[in-house]
Amino acid sequence: MEFKTKAIIKEILEPFNIISCVYEGDGGLVYGLKTKKYPGNQYQVAFRSELDALKMPSSNIYHGCGHDAHTASLIAYIAYLQKIKFQEYNILFVFQSSEESGNGAASIVQELVRRDIHVEKIFGIHNAPEISVNDIAVSTGQILANNYTNRLLIRLNQDKFNNLGELSVLEVLVQSIQSLLNKGIYCQIGELTTNGQTGIHADYMCLTLSFRSDKQKLNDLVLNFDELINILKKQTGVQDIQVENVNRHWKIKNDPVISKRIAQTGLFNVLEIPESLSSDDFCYYQYLVGQVCYLFIGSYASEKKSTIHSDSFEINNDFFKQIMKLYIQVLQEA
Repeated sequence: MEFKTKAIIKEILEPFNIISCVYEGDGGLVYGLKTKKYPGNQYQVAFRSELDALKMPSSNIYHGCGHDAHTASLIAYIAYLQKIKFQEYNILFVFQSSEESGNGAASIVQELVRRDIHVEKIFGIHNAPEISVNDIAVSTGQILANNYTNRLLIRLNQDKFNNLGELSVLEVLVQSIQSLLNKGIYCQIGELTTNGQTGIHADYMCLTLSFRSDKQKLNDLVLNFDELINILKKQTGVQDIQVENVNRHWKIKNDPVISKRIAQTGLFNVLEIPESLSSDDFCYYQYLVGQVCYLFIGSYASEKKSTIHSDSFEINNDFFKQIMKLYIQVLQEA
């Protein structure tokens, strides 16, 4: 839904004759740099940035995860390639929507497949406000976590409830979540709303339920979620449950050769990507591309302005200098 963001990107990139628009739609924007050496639909390298924002608890719509910084730096990189008149090989630039919610990478992959576009290598570079701008974090093999998040609409029949009403549904949710924690599955309830009022029970509940794990497989998260839904459907007073998938992410598998090359550049202090409950729909590009590499570059600003996914998030301006060095180095190593 970030129409203004897309319009700004288009306006800035319009004068650059080194690129042309490959795709524009709900999935975002994709531009291609084509050379005479490779006249077909084969792109040797692709870069993904995200253009989506988040609705904060304050109700502000805000790029509180630094996606605007990712977009800005990729635009700057295109400007750099225009300046040096780069013509070595074909490059794809992806400005993708719906990374935070909606599996946006899946729609981009579908569009590229439909256009018979082939990509050999793709890079996803994300800012990391917990580490210095002199640091990058990159690892070989599987990274990040599996994530299965759904939006639930639970319709209630108050005539069949006891005095607890919709609270009995929440009680079952809490009990189930506690048992899942023992299995190594982290659960989070978000966007919880009802049409209940003071003295009046609700006849529906709407919430998001997120299952994440860096240990359990994605299929295990799906099975546990389905089991929980079946338990809830059997509860007295639950009339119906509608499920809408929000995110379905699996662990990203970094190419070992590319990851090692980037780690050995000598331009940055290199860290390993730690185990975490973070996930990213960048995993969908593995359907399209033979070699993928997802890494982090530091964006630490200060104690008060480095909390990601918050209204106070602010990028360190030195991030832009460092990521340009990284882009240039990545292209050489790729």
